[in-house]
Amino acid sequence: MAQILVRQMADRCLGEPEVFVSVLAALSLTRDPDIFASDPWTGALGQRLTENKLEGDIPAPVLIAQGLNDPLVLPEVQSQYAQSRCGAGQPLEYRTYARRGHVDLVAADSPLIPDLIAWTRARFIAEPWTGGCPGARENVLPSGCGGCSLDALRHMDAERHST
Repeated sequence: MAQILVRQMADRCLGEPEVFVSVLAALSLTRDPDIFASDPWTGALGQRLTENKLEGDIPAPVLIAQGLNDPLVLPEVQSQYAQSRCGAGQPLEYRTYARRGHVDLVAADSPLIPDLIAWTRARFIAEPWTGGCPGARENVLPSGCGGCSLDALRHMDAERHST
């Protein structure tokens, strides 16, 4: 029973109303001693968790898009992650989108969609990649902005998308 509930929870997006079903299912699992009988970092679950760690090198440039109103993936956490990957040498471009949350960042009317299409098209046609870590491109973060506050980033992003 526990495996079925856990698999169903894994299929639900945290940004959808169905997350409440996952919460209720998780609460019911506390009455199932078998689910807590082993360390979750061992066995098949441990292998899957390890596979999902986003710390390995990716040989191609990566675009990270963040909605600044995202209540699930907090902008501060994503910014720290982008900076840590940048410090590890990962070629990446980090873009933020004002007034966008977790789900509406990928909505049809989101400014991310044309940005994502253009960015991906440029990678497929082997256009020289001029991006870099935060601070490398003016439209991502201004030069030397590694220590910019989140409010400053939100302001810059709002100005960029208001034109």
